[in-house]
Amino acid sequence: MISRLVFRNFRNYSEQVLDLNSRLNVFIGENGQGKTNLLEAVFFLSTLRSFRTSKVRDLKKLGSDGFYLGTKINKGDSNPLFLEVEYSGLRRIKVNGENISRSSEFIRHMKVVVFSPEDINIVTGNSGLRRRFLDMLISILEPSYMTALNDYLTALKSRNTVLRSENPNIGTVKAYERILAEKGSIIVSKRKEFLKALKEEVKSILSNFSERENKFTIRYRPQPETESLERYLDKLEQERNRDIDKGFTGSGPQLDEIDFLLNNKLLRNYGSTGQCRLVSLCLKMAQVNLFRKNEASLNRQLIVLVDDVTGELDRQTRKFFFNVIDSATQSFFTFTEKPEDEYFSEAEFFKVNNGIIEN
Repeated sequence: MISRLVFRNFRNYSEQVLDLNSRLNVFIGENGQGKTNLLEAVFFLSTLRSFRTSKVRDLKKLGSDGFYLGTKINKGDSNPLFLEVEYSGLRRIKVNGENISRSSEFIRHMKVVVFSPEDINIVTGNSGLRRRFLDMLISILEPSYMTALNDYLTALKSRNTVLRSENPNIGTVKAYERILAEKGSIIVSKRKEFLKALKEEVKSILSNFSERENKFTIRYRPQPETESLERYLDKLEQERNRDIDKGFTGSGPQLDEIDFLLNNKLLRNYGSTGQCRLVSLCLKMAQVNLFRKNEASLNRQLIVLVDDVTGELDRQTRKFFFNVIDSATQSFFTFTEKPEDEYFSEAEFFKVNNGIIEN
């Protein structure tokens, strides 16, 4: 359980030390005061990613050179865990005071699921949002996946830079292709594996909300011939001249599509707002269940972050939602007003006002 959070120049927080004593924590404040920023900090300490932006520079307080985040985690024994992240030009990450070079060694300590009003965009938005959701899910369960993904994206960026140069060096372009094929085939295979598990979990959850059966499925559409390393290599070779003409790599998991279908209808095109919002909620609850069932991560903290999303749920859905997330080690909720649900009777409450948190 997280027992301390430290922010320095993060979003609208200049400097804040927050001590926590409860597994259920509620943060109340008007919009724009920093409630979501708090959740974002916890999420970043788990994944080294933001759930709101892909640009790390957006996280630092305006006018500052960088930011610092730290946390103390009590694991139930006498040895607390300390995680620290600092961005000031370069990134520095520490575990128990020791510098860590690989992201996978840092993110293996906590699993975090965030529920946000923007979750509906996973269903209705562009394909990049669906890939990002899935990539984060897999990375938390299998940190080695994040390493493969980072290696792939680095090689992709480098190859594209060479492709866009005035006289692309064929040998340099070719040198990146084995990395793309090796890491890309891992990404495609893992996406396929985890989407299958995610689909079954969502189907099970959806059955709790309607007496009639709702046929839910996930359709994964990877780029052709990218699941096999050797076929992927051949594909990159065959398309090399075309890629040079276009100035970018025209195939790979960065272009994969994920379709969510309910009763044989593509939700982003034909689903109602209510259906899309319910499925997006189920996707996140399924993520909680997958984290809880994953044997490789049973010894890791499971943290749930809920950003003012329960007010729009009906009583039945809210009750089921609370039951699902109650399996978490610790939960953080944000509200504009104090909730009346019995679920929060033993919660610890905090007031958030203009980047300052008070008990």
